[in-house]
Amino acid sequence: RRGDIVRLLDRIEDERGAGAADGILAVIRQIAFWHQARDEAYHSPIARGMRRTRPAERRRKRILTDLEIRTMWEACDKLGVFGALTKTLLLTTQRRTKVSTMKWSDIEDGVWTIAVAHREKGTGEKLTLPKLTRDIIEAQPVVDECPYVFPASREGRRDGPGQDFGSFSAFGQNKDALDAIMRETIPNMAPWILHDLRRTGRSLMSRAGVRSEISERV
Repeated sequence: RRGDIVRLLDRIEDERGAGAADGILAVIRQIAFWHQARDEAYHSPIARGMRRTRPAERRRKRILTDLEIRTMWEACDKLGVFGALTKTLLLTTQRRTKVSTMKWSDIEDGVWTIAVAHREKGTGEKLTLPKLTRDIIEAQPVVDECPYVFPASREGRRDGPGQDFGSFSAFGQNKDALDAIMRETIPNMAPWILHDLRRTGRSLMSRAGVRSEISERV
């Protein structure tokens, strides 16, 4: 019943925030609509106005400050593969999934060909990597013929013939470690997520005088 869903969303909003409540509402809506399409006696309890946030309010605007960028960069030196991956996120302004699944075979003569799914938008497709980015990538060891530049940890290895390490995926715990190191320098640092580096990099390109149409293509 609708009241049951409202009470559930109230609890999730109190414990996890309005964004988490809206995420759960979206899942319940899909289930309810799926069932409604198959049972003429069932009517979805989902109604307009149940969302806890507005789309415009959910749109993130966070851009890291110069101090935060410097502090993050230094902290990344202590975090191995995750640190190198995070630096590459900022330098290339690409999405986390694209960078974490970068393969050695995707890079030729300093040009990274980004894997693009069918009808996918918003990807740089081919990027000529600056020297700083190439240095970070070339410093990554090739692990047991793993195809990925940023491999999963050895503990996450999949056993079996013909199987390699997967791509890096331990983002949660490593991001927490990064935040902890950064807060040693910036105790009151506002929360941020890895995707904010994409927006931050775009802002830095504007400051560096890169033409808008070029930075948007990147």
